[in-house]
Amino acid sequence: MPAQIAHILHGLSCAEEVWPAGTKSLLHEGAFFLGCQGPDIFYHNQRTRPSGFLYGARIHRWGWGKFCSTFARLALGEGWKKEDPGFAFLAGWVVHGFLDRSLHPFIVWFSGWRVPSDPSTEKLARSHAFFERILDVLFFEARQHENFFHCDWMSRLGKAEDFSQSFWEVFAQSLWRTYPGAYGYDDALIRSQNAVRDAVGFMETSDPQNAKNAVSAAWADREDLAGRPAWGSYPRIALFHPGILPPEDFLNRQHGEWRHPVGGEPHSESADDLFDTATQQGGEALKLLAKAWEAPFEEAVSLLGRLEILLGNGSLNLPDAEGVSRGPQFSKPWDFEHLMELQRRFYLKE
Repeated sequence: MPAQIAHILHGLSCAEEVWPAGTKSLLHEGAFFLGCQGPDIFYHNQRTRPSGFLYGARIHRWGWGKFCSTFARLALGEGWKKEDPGFAFLAGWVVHGFLDRSLHPFIVWFSGWRVPSDPSTEKLARSHAFFERILDVLFFEARQHENFFHCDWMSRLGKAEDFSQSFWEVFAQSLWRTYPGAYGYDDALIRSQNAVRDAVGFMETSDPQNAKNAVSAAWADREDLAGRPAWGSYPRIALFHPGILPPEDFLNRQHGEWRHPVGGEPHSESADDLFDTATQQGGEALKLLAKAWEAPFEEAVSLLGRLEILLGNGSLNLPDAEGVSRGPQFSKPWDFEHLMELQRRFYLKE
């Protein structure tokens, strides 16, 4: 799945399809940036307990459209206006899955994966996460026409304290109604709050403007590698954005052939092509959401039914034709052992 910067870039592109002023039409840009992270927010819930991590897996596997339409109906019932930070969060959330579905096969093909029982794949530990961050850098610089390390979006993220009690109740009710077998309502309430706090903390820690944490990660990797004969299982540097990259065609702008990691079907799209497809889809979703907020309640409910169909309830990972998530079989990864070592040398000034 794409990482945090790519998801915000995508959200901004989708917003420009709907509102001429883009996210300036949304008073709570930080809430929108946070919402763009979608169910990845739950994956970042690694520190605080009880954790909402399970919801990340559930939403990515099934029910994205149902969750979003339920969230929107409950929010309208609560009388939320477009000016509410909860609406900005929801607007970011509803576009997230389009970029996941579009880019995930590309990312998996070029990043590969680690198999715990196969020592030869140790060098691919966190390769997926690191390739996501390579794409963050290249997408940002191409689309914002600015050095990536000038990006201040992580410092502008919405915080848990920015949202009302109504927001948390709607969030928890939507989780409980969509995934009733996971946790009870009260559990969903605290787990969603913990997830948001941990997600914001993680993204602030890996903020590209905060290089000292990347330096610490590089040093920690060095210490791990010095004490082991083989590649460390979880390279910390993979969670930070690369400061130096070789002149490779990571975005596939030359349209070389790559294959779908599940079925092996040939493709030649660039990452830019896939991003633009997801922007068109996300723009349509935001138009429906915006119309629902302007319509009488009964008409709004009908529009949200259309939104659920547009979003779909299939997997956001590697879905087959029926939307069921399948495991990858094919890949041709970049040399991530070399690429991550380049970053250690860069941050440690070696």
